[in-house]
Amino acid sequence: MGLFDENDEGLFGGLFDFNGDGKTTWDEEFLAYKIFEECAKEEDDSDSDFDSDLFDDTDDSDKYEWRIFCEDGTEYGVYPEDYETEEEYENALDEAKYGWRDSCESVLDTGVDPEDYETEEEYEEALNEAKYGWRDNCESVLDTGVDPEDFETEDEYQDALEEERTAWRDTCEDGTDYGVEPTDFETEEDYEEALADA
Repeated sequence: MGLFDENDEGLFGGLFDFNGDGKTTWDEEFLAYKIFEECAKEEDDSDSDFDSDLFDDTDDSDKYEWRIFCEDGTEYGVYPEDYETEEEYENALDEAKYGWRDSCESVLDTGVDPEDYETEEEYEEALNEAKYGWRDNCESVLDTGVDPEDFETEDEYQDALEEERTAWRDTCEDGTDYGVEPTDFETEEDYEEALADA
C-alpha cells in the first residue's frame, strides 16, 4: 500500500478529500501540503517581524529614549520631537525659559540678579520692589500734595517734597529786620506768628 494508494486515506486521513470521492489523491495531498506550508510561513514571518521590532539593534528607539523622560517643554512651545539630541532640546528649552534674562537691567544698577528667578514675572516683581519699595513708607500724598508714584527715585521725591513744603519762603514777608528768618520755621503759619510777635 503506497503513500498515495487509491484506497488509502493518505497522510491527512481524508481531511482533504476535496472532491468527496472517499479518497485523498496525491494532488489533493499536495494542495493540502502547500496550504500548511503557506500558513507556517506566514506565522514565521509575523513572529520574526515581532521579534525584530523588539530586539532590532538598528531601531531608533534607544536613540530617542530621552524624549520619554525629558522635561515637558510644551508650556514654552518647545517639543522634544523637534530635536535630534537631548542636548539640543535642553538648550532650546533653557533659551525659551530663561532667554528673558539676556535683556534685563544690570545687576549692578538694580541689586537684583535675574539668575535668582525662574520667571520674568517674579524678577519684575523683585525689581519693582527694589526700585520703588521706598514709596510704601512715604508720607501721605494728601498731606503734601506730592505723589511718590510720580518719581523714579526716593531722592527726587524728597527734593520735590522739600520744595513743596518750603515754597512759601520764597513769597513770604521779609522778617530779617525783626530778626525772624523763614528758614528757621517748618511752616508758613509758624513763621507768620513769629513775625507778628516780633
